[in-house]
Amino acid sequence: MEFAFERAAGVAEALELASAGNSVKYLAGGTNLLDLMWEGVERPERVVDLSRSGCATPAASTTPLPNR
Repeated sequence: MEFAFERAAGVAEALELASAGNSVKYLAGGTNLLDLMWEGVERPERVVDLSRSGCATPAASTTPLPNR
């Protein structure tokens, strides 16, 4: 299992890194991408880590929508 691993510093860099390949997957907290890669289900050429980019915001810091 070989792939390029990139850590995006922000949204613009994440989009730029994603456009650099044909098979790109984003890695953020709470995903099972690595499990799927180990099982051979997913085989991306490039993985872009969003954990330090400000793109992957924890759910606790989001504003809830009002109930309708």
